Parts: sequence; structure tokens; C-alpha cells
Amino acid sequence: MSKIIQNSPLLFLTCSALFAMICTLSLPADGASRPDSDLTTTYWKLIELNGQPATLGAGKKEVHMVLTSDDSKISGFSGCNRFMGGYNQDNNQIQFGPLAGTMMACMEAMDQEHLFLRTLESSKRFSITGEKLTLYGADDLLILRFESVYLK
Repeated sequence: MSKIIQNSPLLFLTCSALFAMICTLSLPADGASRPDSDLTTTYWKLIELNGQPATLGAGKKEVHMVLTSDDSKISGFSGCNRFMGGYNQDNNQIQFGPLAGTMMACMEAMDQEHLFLRTLESSKRFSITGEKLTLYGADDLLILRFESVYLK
């Protein structure tokens, strides 16, 4: 028994090191697949609009959206204005609208904002792979791509 007590600091350090290694190995490395993000209660940052990279909106703010599950509402920032509305989802089918927004005027972001909102309302289907949300329109064409952002 006295030998175990004498070696208890060494035993503690060994167990601590083993625990740290197990925790490190259980974390996905960069580029490894991660669990799919949730459609709702996730901050979705726009990264692609009709095959083109999305640009930042007015004030260098990200175009984004958040969907709620309890009342099927959508809200976000469309490039110049905040927007809100409803959506209907059935499995991987989705439809947005009607959408409404604030009425600010911005010189640099209005074109993308109008295109984003029209394209969002034309969505028919979605898929989530890891941290990417893809929306498809008519003829199953990819129209919008988002990535999840973790808020700090």
C-alpha cells in the first residue's frame, strides 16, 4: 500500500497524459468530416449566390440567415436590410416566403440583396453536409450555398 501512495503523483501524471491523448484523438482534425449542422438555430453565412462568391453587404456585414424550428420563421441580413418571414419544410423540401425587410437604401449592396432575396424565395430543396447548407431551385439547380458560423 505504501508503494502505491509513494507513486501516486506518477500515477496521476500518467493518467492525466493518457486522458489528454484520448481527448485529442477524439477531436476531428481540420478537413475531417464533422457532424451535419442543424437547419434551424444555426447562423448560416452566405458564401455563394447563383454560382458566384457572395460579397459582404453594407458596413462589411455578412449576408446571413437564421431559421427557427418552433414557429418556422426566418430572419437575417440580406446585404443592406434586415429581413424576416416564414418558411415551410417537409423533409428536404423547403419554401421561403413571403419575406419582408427594413427599407434602408445602400449604394453598394442593393443589387446583391435583391438577387439574394429573389433566389431565396425560389428555393425548392436543401441539403446539409457537415457545415455547408445548399439550396436548390427549379430543375434541381444549385442556387445558394451557406456555411455555419459559430457565434462567440
